[in-house]
Amino acid sequence: MTTLVVGANGAIGKLLVEQLLTEGEKVKITVRSTESLQDAMKNHSRVDITKANLLDLSNAQLQTQVKDCCAVVSCFGHNHNVIE
Repeated sequence: MTTLVVGANGAIGKLLVEQLLTEGEKVKITVRSTESLQDAMKNHSRVDITKANLLDLSNAQLQTQVKDCCAVVSCFGHNHNVIE
């Protein structure tokens, strides 16, 4: 089974990806930045990383992201930065 996790570099997303990998699942992740991803996740053979802002993807690109996935999980969180 392959699961698409959006927001995988956040606190909850990282934990979910780790759990899915522990269970032997394949994981696709879509993140805006790979900087905060652990090397173990970046280099894992069962992790397919797409670096993109999800809101900027075309319909065709979104279809590619969900292709062959049995589940899609959104782990979008809050941005605690306050703009004044």
